[in-house]
Amino acid sequence: MLNRLIVWIKRDPQWFTKFAKKGDLFKQFEVLLADNRWEIQHQCIKFLHDAMPTFGNIRNACHPLFGSIFQKVIVGFLLNDKIEDAIIEEALREIPNLLIPEFTNQSWKTLIDGLTKIMILNPSAKRQESVACLLAHFNGSYYYKVLLNAKHFNFVDTFPEDTKSGPCMDVELRYRFGIIPVTTSNQLNSESDPLLRLSALEQVKKIINEITFEDKRKFATHLHSYFLTLGNILDDLNFKVISVCLDVLQLTLEKIGSYISPYTQQIVGLVSKHFGSQKLSLKQKIMIICMITMQYSSSKNVISHLCVYSEHRSSRIREEILNIITASLLKFDSSSINLKAIGDVVVPLTVDPKRRVRLAAFELFAVVVHCSNDSVKELLKSVTDLEQKYGNYGLLSAIKVRISRKTLPKIRRDGLIEYATPLDSDVSINKLRYSTENLDYQWIMSGSSESSNMFSRLFKPLNFKFNLILPTASVIKFPSSNLEESSIKNSEEQVKSLNGSSIKLNEVNLTFYLIQLI
Repeated sequence: MLNRLIVWIKRDPQWFTKFAKKGDLFKQFEVLLADNRWEIQHQCIKFLHDAMPTFGNIRNACHPLFGSIFQKVIVGFLLNDKIEDAIIEEALREIPNLLIPEFTNQSWKTLIDGLTKIMILNPSAKRQESVACLLAHFNGSYYYKVLLNAKHFNFVDTFPEDTKSGPCMDVELRYRFGIIPVTTSNQLNSESDPLLRLSALEQVKKIINEITFEDKRKFATHLHSYFLTLGNILDDLNFKVISVCLDVLQLTLEKIGSYISPYTQQIVGLVSKHFGSQKLSLKQKIMIICMITMQYSSSKNVISHLCVYSEHRSSRIREEILNIITASLLKFDSSSINLKAIGDVVVPLTVDPKRRVRLAAFELFAVVVHCSNDSVKELLKSVTDLEQKYGNYGLLSAIKVRISRKTLPKIRRDGLIEYATPLDSDVSINKLRYSTENLDYQWIMSGSSESSNMFSRLFKPLNFKFNLILPTASVIKFPSSNLEESSIKNSEEQVKSLNGSSIKLNEVNLTFYLIQLI
């Protein structure tokens, strides 16, 4: 259910307003968050994080509910005797991440009661001090000092006077994600001051650049929360902030690449915030980040997450996804990738309403065919099925011509794709209209509704889809004279000669010719 909802919110940002049983939905979330399997809890929390912006005005009413549910789940987890101590300590270190601006007025009674119970029941001095550090976040440093000096806590007597505020407490209070100072982390969360955020990002970049092996291991346990913080920054409207944040993400992946495999979906979700951007620099950064993720994770894993966006309503996003997949097949070994599955994603986009998407799809399909040794027939069968299903006659011939060129797109120095088939508006279609060697170019160009020439208007794929014209093996040469009876007869004779059969224009097609000639 969660996977279907994740796909739904990515395709339709207005999904929540259309959802009828909102109350039942949140009851199911409460059940999932109380599930004993941590994978279910993690997936549910990840969904709520991604879906929060789509909740609209109801979000404010849901905050108390979210806080109450999370606190119950956390307390139940911390009081579970079967959980290892190392995992409990890690969970305690992550609790400060709940202190987000949206929960400023949240009641933390459930969590504070649970933490207090842990201090009473657990005799471990280290555990009690860790919990006391957390309680300081909710009640201030004074309360923390009271807890440390209280006589009924035995752990106070076990420390010398000069070490009561030892390194453990100091690190917990001063660092986020194991390596980033709390002051810097707070600056990262500043939504009102972009200059403060930029300064904090530069500090983080310096810290990541100088990270040691020991710090990597410490930092790796906080990657999920760290990526959530970067995701919040990428929602910023300031271009400079977004650009520097992507630089920080890229540097992070380069420095701790061996630890990022479990976070592939989260990384793709981060860069997806700016898929389809018209800024060339952002396109380059996103491409590089995707390539680095594929290098340390697997191209198959990343592509599977990218394919979700191939049906996005934005044509620029569809085009960019196709280009990223093209670059991955050109750069990495494709032996472990299901090329047939990629072909099934690409083929419908060869009849996309947008010209640039069709071009990107043709280029990617050529690369897929190049990488597949024995499955070319299966790939072409997908094209044939699409032709027969929607009447897109001529598509198979166009794709075969593109394959026969035996030229592939290239990866430029900046990491972006250079097409082997140029999309040049200066090229005259009249020079290509009679040549079967350019059927692929004709198909790509024919979908533009802006073009005023006869070819572009008549031979766009959507016209094929709805059978608005007769299928032909080549392009029909229309008479240049006015609408006279002799001109229409000449057109009909040309159709007969091109198809090699006595096809006669019916009333529907004749009407369509008249409309197009006008």
